[in-house]
Amino acid sequence: MTIQGLYRLGEGPLSDKINQISAAITANPTRYSLTAPIATELATVAELYNDSLIAQEAARAAFAAAVQEKLAQHEAALSLFSQYLNVIYSAPTVSDADIASLGMSPRSTTRTPVTPVEPLNLIATPTPAGTVTLEWDRNGNPYSVNFVIESKTAETDWEIVEMTTKSKITLYNYVPGQTAWFRAYAQKNNENSVPSNVAVIYEGGEFLNVQIAA
Repeated sequence: MTIQGLYRLGEGPLSDKINQISAAITANPTRYSLTAPIATELATVAELYNDSLIAQEAARAAFAAAVQEKLAQHEAALSLFSQYLNVIYSAPTVSDADIASLGMSPRSTTRTPVTPVEPLNLIATPTPAGTVTLEWDRNGNPYSVNFVIESKTAETDWEIVEMTTKSKITLYNYVPGQTAWFRAYAQKNNENSVPSNVAVIYEGGEFLNVQIAA
């Protein structure tokens, strides 16, 4: 390993390497023409770097959990409010003035065609059992809209793997550790939206719950 090689190491391998170097120098600093205070300084910096990696992973996990909680609460709020707003709109005893007092549009006498729009914030979460849970933001798409799920691997092109009217779905038979990509688009009346962002699992053979541009 050269000094320049250190700069090309990933975060985990770099942490392992500087811990190895620090341990050797701390055990016998004079062997390497260094002093005990320098060895202590190196050990401290290595420990701080390790702590920062641990904190980063904890923050990443917390962020992923917060996003999933937000998506769940977003979906729950829309589902419940939509349910009872439909009751209000359907009730003959509720006037358009009553509906307007809620800040909602009055009843329409003409049907507006539904135009599907791009799903947002697609997240893919794999498990060791070979399942993958996909979640996304409906982005205002009504519950009559279908979401078409596509997947691909390094060996295959995009192909449709599932359809649903919900904003969460579980897929099966994915090999743990094998990279796969996912995207979704909304579909209604033979019209498709643009695809969502692309979510990837096991990028580089390691678990990563990330989003990348389509």
